[in-house]
Amino acid sequence: TSAECTSTSYITPWATVIAMFSFYLLALFWFCKHGKSVCLPAPDSIYPYKKRLKFLKRELAHLLVDDMFIELTDSKLGQGAVGFVFKGYVFPRTQTRFKQKVFAAVKMSYPMPQKSMGLLEEAYRMSKLDHPHIVKLIAVSKLSFQAFRPMIAMEWLPGGSLAEYFREQIRVHVFFLTSNSNEQLDKGNRLF
Repeated sequence: TSAECTSTSYITPWATVIAMFSFYLLALFWFCKHGKSVCLPAPDSIYPYKKRLKFLKRELAHLLVDDMFIELTDSKLGQGAVGFVFKGYVFPRTQTRFKQKVFAAVKMSYPMPQKSMGLLEEAYRMSKLDHPHIVKLIAVSKLSFQAFRPMIAMEWLPGGSLAEYFREQIRVHVFFLTSNSNEQLDKGNRLF
């Protein structure tokens, strides 16, 4: 068997490692030349948003609460372009955890920096609004700026979603039109 090890067709383990490493380098160089998007840093980096995050944190400081003061329930209300909306609770900043909690619609972003920034920008815009017919922002989780997974709490409005409201209004409207047209047909039949 010593003759087998010295034959030219036998490849040593080091030769295999060197061959695989060379193949890896060739593939890497090919991807860098032909597939620029593969070699560029991921756009999901938080770095481009650092300056804006500082600004948003300063502007939303009066609404920031510790993460433990915002609770989510299992009741998912929906989802949108930047995240999910759950029914939840907020414990006001001035009270202890065991005092009155307030119902809230809690919005949590998808785990992508662009979506997280979108939700924080939305929170900033909402914090500037003060109108009786616009939902108010109650709280923003401090963890939004540390773990970059924003969670904002908006006031809870009972009565269901806007989609449910429109569905119900359409049902009522269709019922009204149907009953009204039946009355008109009945009047028309009486004339003949």
